[in-house]
Amino acid sequence: MSRYNSKPDIRDELRVFLLSVLGTRDKARVPYRESSSPLLLLPPSRHPRHSIPQTCYDERRGIYVAPYNEVIFGDKLDDPKVQQEFFDQIHNDGEILEGVGLPTGRIPRFHELSGLGKLFAAYTLAASREAYPTVESLCRVRRDPERIEPEDARWLSRLLVDEDVDWAANFKINGKDYVFPLTIEERDVVAAATYAAKLFYDNGGIQTRVNQQYPKAVGMIYFKGREVDNNTWIPGVNAKKVVEKHRKEILKMANEGHRHTRALDVIVSDDVIKGDELDYADGLAPPMNWVTVELVADPGESMGATTVSTMTEAIAPYIQRLIKADLYVGCVVSNSFGRLVEAEGSVKIKDLARRSRETGREWSGEEVAEGIAYLSEWSGNPHRKSTETKGILNGILSLGNVMRQDTRAIAAAVYNPARIVDDDMHPIPRFHGVQWKRDGDELRGRLKLPIPCGTVHKEAQEAKMYYKLLGIESADQLAGMMGAVGMATNLSALSMLSTIGITEGRKRGKEIAKK
Repeated sequence: MSRYNSKPDIRDELRVFLLSVLGTRDKARVPYRESSSPLLLLPPSRHPRHSIPQTCYDERRGIYVAPYNEVIFGDKLDDPKVQQEFFDQIHNDGEILEGVGLPTGRIPRFHELSGLGKLFAAYTLAASREAYPTVESLCRVRRDPERIEPEDARWLSRLLVDEDVDWAANFKINGKDYVFPLTIEERDVVAAATYAAKLFYDNGGIQTRVNQQYPKAVGMIYFKGREVDNNTWIPGVNAKKVVEKHRKEILKMANEGHRHTRALDVIVSDDVIKGDELDYADGLAPPMNWVTVELVADPGESMGATTVSTMTEAIAPYIQRLIKADLYVGCVVSNSFGRLVEAEGSVKIKDLARRSRETGREWSGEEVAEGIAYLSEWSGNPHRKSTETKGILNGILSLGNVMRQDTRAIAAAVYNPARIVDDDMHPIPRFHGVQWKRDGDELRGRLKLPIPCGTVHKEAQEAKMYYKLLGIESADQLAGMMGAVGMATNLSALSMLSTIGITEGRKRGKEIAKK
């Protein structure tokens, strides 16, 4: 038996990876196809069910390979037809991945890979970041082969057969390659994201950052005034001065008992809002005065919704006594704030050219770029804005679902019909969403959206293996990733609208998603 002294081919690596994920390797020897080396063989019938997964041992190259497994075949383990189909799947994956140069996120014909091939591509990227043992080290036999940790192997094996998770390749974000696990009911969205990500990848990828000057979480407390005389109300205009005087005590009280979230500032509205100035329907509410107090917080690695709501409830009684008002309600603000993601990427205009499979019509890159830029300008229309935002959310929420984020909070922040800027309400500014403009021979896109998210809440901890697989170390990094996927789905949607239309585009996406 010779020592391992050469790199196994991609099909061997796929088999070894599968075996490492699905169970502990043994020395059961069974036939497998496409072998260029002599194997020691025993008939599959000689091996009891408990010995599965079964293994081929290549003596010349000193590696184990796995032809099939009970988890894959189920009750049809001994069906030669099923085994043959699986052999063909391994062969097809190997044919696609051979020469790609793994680890990389840029994988042509990615949609033709099986679930094993897609997971393998994601794993090799994670292994390059030292999250897992490299596949080459798993193949070693005589020189202390590495093994995947049992907890990781169990999770990867579940992911291998999870029909709710699909994969999107071709992403390069801040110079790093990614293959993203996505979950969404419209599976064609995944194909659309992969298509657009390829255009960005070939032109340097997407750059993202989180604007640290923008409030990531805000709680708001409403106080109701009391009429003490005719047209004399408490609280009056002194509420702001009183709260400012006790600012340190209020912030200290808000921060007690919180590890991740820190209250940074407390702000009182400049003017008391008079109830008779509000647009109430007749008889629904009497005229009254209101005072609003905002608590600005940095949620750290948490999303901030629960903790900021708790903070507002903790400080509200104290402020109530200070300004002598009736407490009305205190809660987190869900429609304006989050991690303000700023993303930028460009694509070569010539790469945007498309052709309709149904009509045969062709569009040049110039025509497509012009259409995308026009649709971007048209997004100032409220109806068009809502539709475009949904397209952006397709990408953001498909990753957010996998990472166990509060997708309702994300949708509320992204769909917000108004922004709070310097205490004034304004219509949606043009930057809220994605803008596309021509820049020489490129089409450049800029995204700016608040995306509330966290990494330490209970649900996120249950998905911690996804964080390990993608190398996510902070909530800001996760927000940037979600923004990048949203930017990709937006580009894909606008490209279809400018050319083949959504109907044909989705039909093609569904065909790809079924493969």
